[in-house]
This record gives sequence, C-alpha cells and structure tokens, in this order.
Amino acid sequence: MNLPSPYFVEESNKQKLLLRLCKTFTSDEDNEFQLLWNHISSCSDANCEYNNCFASKVVLTHFENCVEDMCFICESVRSFI
Repeated sequence: MNLPSPYFVEESNKQKLLLRLCKTFTSDEDNEFQLLWNHISSCSDANCEYNNCFASKVVLTHFENCVEDMCFICESVRSFI
C-alpha cells in the first residue's frame, strides 16, 4: 500500500478544515476559501480549471465517504470537528 506523503496529509487536512469552516460560517467579506466553497458547491465540471476546485472536491469526497476509523488522512480532522 502506497501511503501519501506527510506534506500531502497535512495540506489536505488544512484544506478540509478551512472548507468546512467556510461552509459553516459566513461573513460580509468574501475570502478565497468562501469563494472556493461557493464554486465547488455548484460545480459539476470534471475538468474544471477554477483554482483548487478539482483537488478540493477529491479531498471532500474522500472525507465524506471515508468509513475507516483510523484513516490517517481524515482522523485528525474528525477529532477536531
């Protein structure tokens, strides 16, 4: 089994947390992650070139469908939220 690099795990965890926070909290001032969340919420383009769209959808889809209690990619995010 090929394990992702620690850098990939850390970066994907940060992105998951930020995207989940953007989904939960709104402000008068749009920031990069709120704009990204708004975009990916309605984007169905498999070849979308919007900045971080595809990668964010992959990470969020994994997180939403992951059933492993000890998934090293999702574990730290689940314990935080």
